[in-house]
Amino acid sequence: MKVVDVHTHMLNEAWLRLLKKHGGRYKVKKVKGGQTGIHRDGAPFMTLTPGMFDYDARIRAMDEAGVDIAIVTLTSPNVYWGSAKISLFASK
Repeated sequence: MKVVDVHTHMLNEAWLRLLKKHGGRYKVKKVKGGQTGIHRDGAPFMTLTPGMFDYDARIRAMDEAGVDIAIVTLTSPNVYWGSAKISLFASK
């Protein structure tokens, strides 16, 4: 029997570049400790960590946990911050 993780999130650099350029109310800023954060309307929304972008590390962690397959999606703010054209592009 295969073990499937049906709820996990990852990000990628292409998505982050689009968010920086077209994010509207979402802004990417440096935060304390040298990390990068996403702010919405000026308020901290999410701190980005290296693990959110490291697919190889995620696969190693899955192997260690005995997970065979993961259904991976973006986390908030997903792709709902751009125009229809940008959001469609970001979703791919």
